[in-house]
Amino acid sequence: MKLVVQRSKKSKVLVDNKIVGKIDKGLVVLVGFTHTDTIEDIKKLTKKLVNLRIFDDENHIMNKSILDIKGEILYV
Repeated sequence: MKLVVQRSKKSKVLVDNKIVGKIDKGLVVLVGFTHTDTIEDIKKLTKKLVNLRIFDDENHIMNKSILDIKGEILYV
């Protein structure tokens, strides 16, 4: 299982010119998995993802997670 993660101020996914997902501040995550991946793999990576400290704190240091900023996640 692989995740490609990008911070975003605002994002949306269009399918046939229809919005199927959108977020304000948060993460856009491109997800790839295969038949050998398990529920445990998904849980492990999800826990890592939500605890990644990639958002700036008040000192402009990347020290906050998506949970800390109460952001959103858009999975694609």
